[in-house]
Amino acid sequence: MSKGRGKIAKEDGEKTQFSSTYQPLRNGRKPKVFSQIAKEFQEAGIEKATPERVAEAYEYLLALPLTDIIEISGNPKIENDMPSLMRLAAKEMTGKRGIEILKEMLDRSHGRPKSKDDSSREIIVTFTDAATHEPTPPPNTEAE
Repeated sequence: MSKGRGKIAKEDGEKTQFSSTYQPLRNGRKPKVFSQIAKEFQEAGIEKATPERVAEAYEYLLALPLTDIIEISGNPKIENDMPSLMRLAAKEMTGKRGIEILKEMLDRSHGRPKSKDDSSREIIVTFTDAATHEPTPPPNTEAE
């Protein structure tokens, strides 16, 4: 029996000391809940929705005819085997905001177009003498 806080009796320490014959039933730290869930999903064949996979799913949806998109979006009463991302995206594509959703899907899968303002252009500055308008060397801007 323990003799108070921080004071373990010698016989208690010997009884509970781990050895090659006395090992805990579960070695190591308990796995986290989300790690267990992720492992179960992997075993079931469910893959992560990485940005590349989301973009790929959007590209497939954008290539389908409207009848297939309506079938994928489905009826809430009728189940189909499509992932929720595909069903929700297909439903939004056929909804009131269809054009906005298409733009967002294109932006997600192909990226936004590059802006017209390119700040990496080279600028050439020529210094001239005010009286003669002859080119002059630039003033010394280095600190001495």
